[in-house]
Amino acid sequence: MYLTDFALSILFTYIFTKGYENRGIMEGVRYGLIIGLLMDGIGSFGQYMVYPIPLTLALQWFVYGVIRFIILGIIVSLIYRPKTG
Repeated sequence: MYLTDFALSILFTYIFTKGYENRGIMEGVRYGLIIGLLMDGIGSFGQYMVYPIPLTLALQWFVYGVIRFIILGIIVSLIYRPKTG
């Protein structure tokens, strides 16, 4: 689990740096929302279709997962500064 979280953090940050536009926190919010929809939108409802879980649980996974990625996007936008020169 630690290895997959580490790989996700590296890829999450790398993708952010490739589309970096220096627009502050809102850039992080937008990026986190997009990645959250991609990861948790597909993941949560994919799990719902495969496993016998209630729809409310899949919705909770989706909402909390998107919120998590928005927070992570904000953190990356506050920390990342491109090299100058």
